[in-house]
Amino acid sequence: MNRSRDKVRCALNHQNAGSIPVDFGSTAVTGIHCRIVEALRNYYGLAPRPVKIVDAFQMLGEIDAELAEKIGVDCIGIGGPKDIFDLDTTRMHEQTTPWGQRVLVPEAMDLTPDMRGDVYVYAGGDQNYPPSAVMPKGCYFINAIERQQPIEEDRLDPEDNVEEFGLLTENDLAYYCAEADKAYQTGRAVVASFGGTALGDVAFVPGMGLKQPKGIRSVVEWYMSTAMRQDYLHQVFEKEIDIAIANYEKLWAALGDKIDVYMTDDKFLRQVGKRKEPTRYIIDDMLEVEKADAIYKVYVAIPKEDEEKLTTKELVGHLRFEPEYLMFQPDNKRGGIIKMMEHLNADIKDVVVFGDDYNDMDMFCPEWFSIAMGNACQDLKDIANYVTDSNVDDGIKNACEHFGWI
Repeated sequence: MNRSRDKVRCALNHQNAGSIPVDFGSTAVTGIHCRIVEALRNYYGLAPRPVKIVDAFQMLGEIDAELAEKIGVDCIGIGGPKDIFDLDTTRMHEQTTPWGQRVLVPEAMDLTPDMRGDVYVYAGGDQNYPPSAVMPKGCYFINAIERQQPIEEDRLDPEDNVEEFGLLTENDLAYYCAEADKAYQTGRAVVASFGGTALGDVAFVPGMGLKQPKGIRSVVEWYMSTAMRQDYLHQVFEKEIDIAIANYEKLWAALGDKIDVYMTDDKFLRQVGKRKEPTRYIIDDMLEVEKADAIYKVYVAIPKEDEEKLTTKELVGHLRFEPEYLMFQPDNKRGGIIKMMEHLNADIKDVVVFGDDYNDMDMFCPEWFSIAMGNACQDLKDIANYVTDSNVDDGIKNACEHFGWI
């Protein structure tokens, strides 16, 4: 049982887990200012070091693994590769705040005060444009600078107010997958802040990540628009919602849910190590496999050269993703497709399938059109009607465009 994740699940389902889950720092709402993070590290006797800023707008500090263990945090957050100022959060450098604290901030951010003691922030770190935010002298967080251009009512375009919200790229998805995998391995409940839309959050209105924001960018003007320009705001929100839905569909396809693996002992782990996929291991020496309601996959730790010892392996669908183990799972994708088309009363010849590995061979059949990804195994490519680009090079999209489907 994973205590942290189970506590969070119970809380979300309004169930009693014996104690409430604790979250400090996994989101911009539950975060802690970097000064407090440093004070907590000092209190618990942890080694001094620069605090990583995870939200520069509020100057929130990272609750790293050491501190999370000390204060009993049950959650860990995932942020994006860019922050609200469009600064790259994957490339950090050390800076000293106006109050004298050592912190890590994006490389394009400079915390050096000007002659008046103010610190300015520039969208994308580009100082060829006016600053988009400022930390005034004596302040401990950053304020937006409104750069509202004169509003011409007949030229207002809702697209201008969604300029900063775009569809996730393959690189974005790869980043989130890697971050989710790392976070999951901590054993804590993963709280993801994927961003992508404001959905009414007034903090995004000034467009602090845009060099030349257009549209309605004054907070006062925005609030007035709830009465004066309702149709305009409705169009903005509709566009943001469309982007959000499209992004979350992409994220779910890329991330999905994490997997629970039940074992009676740790022999499999000792033989071949952990699975490559993010996994929660549950060791239960009282587990009675034959009484399980359903078994979805079985892993056998066996090298390829010893597979012939498994005399009944051909009775169940199996494939080898990793050299250390063989995976058994009943595959009937073809049957599922046929049932779906029957349910839709649709022509089976209209089916198009995409695949990239041996577990997809079941659905690569002559009844319909089969497309192998560029990164697919050779056996699948050999029986495909068409081979497209790899999954990280927009293979599905490119194939659909090639055949005129989109």
